[in-house]
Amino acid sequence: MKTVAVFFGGKSCEHEVSVFTGLLAAKLLDTEVKCLPVYVSLENELFDGTGKTAKDYAELSTKGMKPVSFVKGGIKIGRKERKVDAALNCCHGGLGEGGGLSAFLEWYEIPSCSPRMTESALFQDKYLTKLAVRSLGVRTADGIRLTEEQYAINKYAACRLVEERLSYPLIVKPNRLGSSVGIGVAEDRASLETCLTEGFSYDDSVLIERLLEDKRDVNCAVYQGERLVLSECEEVVSSERILSYGDKYERGRNTVPLEGELAREVKAIAAKIYRRMALRGVVRLDFIVSEGKVYFNELNVVPGSLAYYLFSPSLAKARELLLSLINKTNEPHKKVETTGLIKRGNFTGQNSCKIR
Repeated sequence: MKTVAVFFGGKSCEHEVSVFTGLLAAKLLDTEVKCLPVYVSLENELFDGTGKTAKDYAELSTKGMKPVSFVKGGIKIGRKERKVDAALNCCHGGLGEGGGLSAFLEWYEIPSCSPRMTESALFQDKYLTKLAVRSLGVRTADGIRLTEEQYAINKYAACRLVEERLSYPLIVKPNRLGSSVGIGVAEDRASLETCLTEGFSYDDSVLIERLLEDKRDVNCAVYQGERLVLSECEEVVSSERILSYGDKYERGRNTVPLEGELAREVKAIAAKIYRRMALRGVVRLDFIVSEGKVYFNELNVVPGSLAYYLFSPSLAKARELLLSLINKTNEPHKKVETTGLIKRGNFTGQNSCKIR
């Protein structure tokens, strides 16, 4: 039986949602594999979550939990080392989703069925994401990045720069945060300054975009099993101009299926980004449709509930999805390693790496 480590939690404003995703994944997998739930605290410390429930995590206490550390090829729980056949990342936001956890897994040679460090870091940064997908010929809303330092040096000049490049109304987002936290709409200079102050309370840079009017929010998920699998598209319905955290996680999902030519276009873009960016695991891509045009909005490398509901509402199907990801982990991966040619005072750099 395979041993799978499920990581969840982490220092993030999406900590609570991450715990739910991790517990769901662990419960679904527990009958098929040996599951090792690893809780990441708000201080980014690792603990053994075996036997713990959602109620236990709601108290945000790690009292009595065994510490977990990484070892080559696996993890160490207390004093006992456990080999890990596959790691599943269920951390939303923060370093958990932004490449930190992926980096540790790669460092300790622990197989992962979630996106790698490079892709995770790239798609956590909304501005770099925009540059990357535009290089693929994918349409995105016009936008610019503004740092807190730039704003602090000269608020007037910073706002003037935004107004020269973009027209109101604007949407202001923390650049490296979840898709619905700290986001605001600016209609004029006064509300722009308010939104910037709010955004900088979450991140040291913000992404400012032209707000697409009469928009429709559309989601599509993708994962690589035996073949590339695309979910059906859903349109998320909201009475607000932008989707809030409550729309996504607190008030229940209000969605309708999207079909026809528009859905086919969204799926084609989703597949293109997944393949060209060499992604792995399950990801969710968010789009905006405005005036008949499809705009890519952002990509979640660790989507809520791992986006199983977009493929099927059945938990049995969700289990199949997770097992498909785990089975894909066992395929051989090329690895770059040094050959030992580096010697004290005698480094030439020639042939010092090889691919196997």
